[in-house]
Amino acid sequence: YAVHGASSIYAQYVTPDPTNVVGVSRINVPELNLNSQKTDGVDVEVDYTVPDEFGIPGTLTMHALGNWIDVFHSITPTQDIDSVGSASAPKMTWNIDLSHHIDAWTTELMIHYTANTIYDTTLVGLDGLTPGTAAYNSTAALSNSINRNIWPEALHFNTHFSYDIRADEGERLQTYLNIDNIA
Repeated sequence: YAVHGASSIYAQYVTPDPTNVVGVSRINVPELNLNSQKTDGVDVEVDYTVPDEFGIPGTLTMHALGNWIDVFHSITPTQDIDSVGSASAPKMTWNIDLSHHIDAWTTELMIHYTANTIYDTTLVGLDGLTPGTAAYNSTAALSNSINRNIWPEALHFNTHFSYDIRADEGERLQTYLNIDNIA
């Protein structure tokens, strides 16, 4: 702007002020969102209550929520990172909750599944390489090398047991026990 004045490509962002020593009173910086994300996948949700005809005492329900990601790109002006299969965007996940209610008793089994994940798609790991080999040594020498970048699929189980004590006034007291990460 200082060289070309009003004919500068930046003139639209400058408010001139001849009384100011610099000749400019304000520089307008427009807000631009140059980043974007592209995603494609499928979400599945199933909720099922076992009918009374099966003869199971109480109420038995299953709630499952699954997610499969085919595309997950984080795009900036300088790079396009495909994060599918990373810890932040696993290729597939499932959360399943089996719940059984009998009177004041509730028992739940929560299952969480995650497909194989890459810790960080911008890093390379020494996974599967034999120490001392040329491939191992050249990968280990890279600036973005880490010891382990691939994590196997995981299946986690949690349980919850509770008993509700109801008072005459409608108040409720609940005793419970949670056991996390059973396997």
